[in-house]
Amino acid sequence: WTLTLPTSDGSNKDVLQTDGSGVTSWAPLITEGTYTPTLVNGANVAASTASVTNYARIGNTVTVWGKVTIDATAAATPSVMTITLPVASAVGGTNLVAGTGACNDGTPARILSDNTSDIVSFEFTPVTNTNNIYSFHFSYTVV
Repeated sequence: WTLTLPTSDGSNKDVLQTDGSGVTSWAPLITEGTYTPTLVNGANVAASTASVTNYARIGNTVTVWGKVTIDATAAATPSVMTITLPVASAVGGTNLVAGTGACNDGTPARILSDNTSDIVSFEFTPVTNTNNIYSFHFSYTVV
């Protein structure tokens, strides 16, 4: 078994990672940033707007937090939309996502894996049909 080390000493707080074949490289342990997710309106969602959203990645775990504004087609009706991920991952149909949200009126939302990779499902039942502002957070594993 041969291990190939990088030729440089890396940057502050980098960790040594391997490609599984013995070739190593330096990578940041923690990365963070912002993105504006793409929202896809599903059942009972007439319109939605994403705000700039924050994320932090530690190893293979990504935590996301932000805000969306949603206009529903009808109040008091189960609703669904999807949110893209800041770091691609094949989370579709798995239990690799967990999260929650809450509307400014206190109505809860849940965030879970969608049947498609690189997106999560945002499920909620709005009290009103316009200007529902949800704050949310979720975490997932990069696979």
